[in-house]
Amino acid sequence: RLDLVATDRIVDPRQEGVDVAFRLGWLRGAESGLVARRLGGLEGVLCASPAYLASAGGAPGSAAELARHAWIGYAGFGGAKQTLTLRDRAGRRHEVTLGCRVRTTSALQTKAWALAGLGVTRLPRLVVEPEFASGRLVRVLADHSFDGPSIFALYPRDRYRPARVRALLSLLRPQPDRSRVRPSD
Repeated sequence: RLDLVATDRIVDPRQEGVDVAFRLGWLRGAESGLVARRLGGLEGVLCASPAYLASAGGAPGSAAELARHAWIGYAGFGGAKQTLTLRDRAGRRHEVTLGCRVRTTSALQTKAWALAGLGVTRLPRLVVEPEFASGRLVRVLADHSFDGPSIFALYPRDRYRPARVRALLSLLRPQPDRSRVRPSD
């Protein structure tokens, strides 16, 4: 039997009677005392609507220029000012402090606000790929990268883990990528 609770709220499995919590994003300290098993990662992208970029005088050409744009923030990254660390093609780090025009705890709301032209944001590429294909959103600073979100399984650290949890966790072990294995000559 599986009971699934889907929420953008950060869940503490110990306090809410949850066997395993899955988190898509970045760990930010709320996980203290939990085991956090990284299951995989996603590419993160900066994006905005063409209408927003036109109203803002064009897309930023550098990390420093990004700071002058309206930012759609994620509440888990801080308050009205948020810091984003980018790497350019040469691998140089750029820390940018961004002023949030709006903030939310929902990736879907972030995407909706980007589509509505409220500013620039960061999202998993997987979430915005259809909007890139249709031109409703465009990539910003495509020559820069940042640590994208990961998928984590979080669970309490205890000795007496139920068999159902042990079974689920054993299924979630990373599997080798066999597509990269070449047959020997």
